[in-house]
Amino acid sequence: MNNMKTNSNFILIALISILSLSCVSCKQQTSSFKDFSFSYTMQSVNVYTVTTVIDSKKNCQIRKENIFMNRVEKSPTIKTNSVKLNDNEYKQIVTFLKEAELFDMKDSYGFDSKTVKNTDDIIFQIVFKADGREKFITIKGTPLAQFNPGFVKLIKSMNDLMNRYGQ
Repeated sequence: MNNMKTNSNFILIALISILSLSCVSCKQQTSSFKDFSFSYTMQSVNVYTVTTVIDSKKNCQIRKENIFMNRVEKSPTIKTNSVKLNDNEYKQIVTFLKEAELFDMKDSYGFDSKTVKNTDDIIFQIVFKADGREKFITIKGTPLAQFNPGFVKLIKSMNDLMNRYGQ
């Protein structure tokens, strides 16, 4: 009887170990980001749009368009600035992308009838391509506090990049 209990414990420990290793392996496979592109757009509908695109080659492009003034002046002007991220900026972005767990997020936030307040809200759009997968996320009028800390850090770092390089 004691021998059966020992065998049962051994089998249970072995199963838990195998499952733990499988989970770690899955997590590592989904977060390699060796070849990725990430696009973050902040838009005030029909007024202004700023888009930041970053890829795994450390390229960063920031595109600004004043939609309202383009309509008034009838001469579309789009300002684009391309830079190469330094090693620290790039490592920080990759870390935040992993922590944000974008592939686990819903596709949209803030568009249900309970939270729609105003059509003047800023809309955030994210497109993330990595590891052969794509994720599209749209957010409207949703406080950042309801998202995981990695996602909040990612958004704040995108806004910092827009301010630093989007001149």
